[in-house]
Amino acid sequence: MEKYRAPALQKGLAILQALSRSDNALSLTEISNVLGRSKAELYRMIQVLEQEGFVRREDEADGFILTHKLLAIGVERRPIKHLFEFAIPQMRSIAEQTSQSVHLAVLSGEEIVVIARIEAPDALSYSVRVGYRRPWHETASGRVLFAGLPEDEQERAVRKVSELLTSNEKLDLQVNLAAIKDRGFEQAKSAQVAGVVDLSVPIFDGARHIAALTVPFIKRLPQRISTKSVIEQLQEAAAAISNAIATGEVSSL
Repeated sequence: MEKYRAPALQKGLAILQALSRSDNALSLTEISNVLGRSKAELYRMIQVLEQEGFVRREDEADGFILTHKLLAIGVERRPIKHLFEFAIPQMRSIAEQTSQSVHLAVLSGEEIVVIARIEAPDALSYSVRVGYRRPWHETASGRVLFAGLPEDEQERAVRKVSELLTSNEKLDLQVNLAAIKDRGFEQAKSAQVAGVVDLSVPIFDGARHIAALTVPFIKRLPQRISTKSVIEQLQEAAAAISNAIATGEVSSL
């Protein structure tokens, strides 16, 4: 039961959420269809969000996309800012040594969101953009994060997504989460991009997995570095960040 209502604010938040869940620009008509509201009642909200810098028009499409303003606001929170600032040099070192891009992801509800990335120094590379969101179970980062949950919370999380999975997929997910926790990392083919193997390790705050450090690994010819070596570098960086959190050098999330 709703205690208070602020219709204009609720519409604005609904627009931001609709755009955050789309990989492509959405036109006013498409946003209207997604939210089940008329274009007339959304038009002024879109204009204000654009004016305030939360959305922008996509040059190549008749539609709107989110800017990084919301992410920037989130990153300015002291714990996230500390994590971000400490992790960036570690990530840059990984990218330089492996010639692979690397990104940092945290949980946002039932999704992961990428809050930082470092591009590979090579002309040929693959990377995930900052602000990228995806349901947790579809990504290596998300599975690493949920593998660190207590058993009862993990079971609830799997139950929430079970309607999207077959019984075998649900069982595989549960087995996979247990395996990730035991071995300390995830290595799996990308569910979104052929030829990419996602390598992901957790950053700890005590026993909790609070962030995931991930390399979307592409095999170059000739191959310069093995996935095993990349995982070792990720684990070394994650251990340094986790230690900084344990000693208070980085604020706990």
